[in-house]
Amino acid sequence: DVLALASPTVFGRAERVQRLAGELAGRLAPSDRWSVEIAATVWHLGCVTLPPAVAEKVGRGLPLEGDEAARVREVPAAAGRLVAHIPRLERVRELLHAVGEPAGGADAPLAAQLLRAALELDTLEARGLSPAAAFDELDVALAGCDPRVLAEIREVRGYEGAASCVRELRLQDITLGMVFADDVVNHAGLLLIARGQEVTMPLIERVRTYWSDDAARETVRMIVRAAPRGRADDADARDVSDAPDAPDAPDAPDAPDAPDVPAPHDTAAGRGAGEAPADAATTTPATTTPATTLAGRFGWWR
Repeated sequence: DVLALASPTVFGRAERVQRLAGELAGRLAPSDRWSVEIAATVWHLGCVTLPPAVAEKVGRGLPLEGDEAARVREVPAAAGRLVAHIPRLERVRELLHAVGEPAGGADAPLAAQLLRAALELDTLEARGLSPAAAFDELDVALAGCDPRVLAEIREVRGYEGAASCVRELRLQDITLGMVFADDVVNHAGLLLIARGQEVTMPLIERVRTYWSDDAARETVRMIVRAAPRGRADDADARDVSDAPDAPDAPDAPDAPDAPDVPAPHDTAAGRGAGEAPADAATTTPATTTPATTLAGRFGWWR
């Protein structure tokens, strides 16, 4: 979130690349998934060493001029130096070094190839290329890489498209897990939130605190993603019938039969003062917390 405040454009790209690279690693290099996701984020932290104008170009996938490309090629090395003294990030530094090497190809670790592919594809998509054109360019950029990388990235992008939908709603109604489909700028054209940035609680608090007036009027396009395959979208959505049966409790001795007492009618006259209806104990009011929705302050989106 510090990077989001310093450079929303770069932060949006970091989140997009991290999601894609993590998904690829989960399929082809599961043991490296954590390292790939961290490396994707740290790579973009290295952009703090770039002039702001160059970092903006990186975030937007714009063509680089003159010595700008050379400076961007130094980003992985700069990122590696930022985490050089952090324990247990040796694998992350190895991946950053491999991504920073020219060419690389099939000789590079598979995890590094996946990260490189995610970086390249995000740049092509940020330029506004169609999916077909972006993949044609990606085939050239990743020539010599493990063929599984290109095949898997095509499959992942196809699944993401089928499992997501885009909805237009008011900014005040965004919820955790949604992803911005477009950049959000203020009236002066200043970028506030980058395309691809995922909604987090700090972002929701910023909307509540600083942008509440505009958020009630302005609409944004949000990507609503389906739950990843094999996982429920919410813990409460799991079918409780899938849970293992609890062991049977030992039989308790039978209690003596109680005398039959006619139940009073469930009316105000049939209840004592302050008594609740007979079924009140089985119904609880639905609660909504700020961790899942903005309903408590702005109302639920329709």
